[in-house]
Amino acid sequence: MNEVTDIFDAEQVNVTVPADIVYISTIRSCAGSIGVRCDLTIDAIEDLRLAVSEACGILLSLVEKPSSLRARFVILDHALGFEATVVGPDSQKLTPLDQSGLGWVILTALVSELDSSTDEGSKSISFSMLRESVSC
Repeated sequence: MNEVTDIFDAEQVNVTVPADIVYISTIRSCAGSIGVRCDLTIDAIEDLRLAVSEACGILLSLVEKPSSLRARFVILDHALGFEATVVGPDSQKLTPLDQSGLGWVILTALVSELDSSTDEGSKSISFSMLRESVSC
């Protein structure tokens, strides 16, 4: 089975919160719960929670008047995927992502794969972390 098929067959958890920094803790808590569900080590769970916080924080700083912050966790046998998307008004000009900033450097150190994308009125950061456990 290829990776694209794996993603469609995988368990997914989606969370949408108001685009306010105080709600990052909600997504971070969800990340911790998913990490426990996936039988990750305590260190791996903390790495996941930190990576989720950094990704969400970076995104919220890029949009002047964001309306929502969406988080999607994808649970695969070999990896745990995450995508955060911040949505603003379609006509809004989005600040470019600074990949030399401290937040991006922290993310790079914590995750296996890291990517960002921009669509009309939204910006996303996605990453994956390899899992040692296959019982999820």
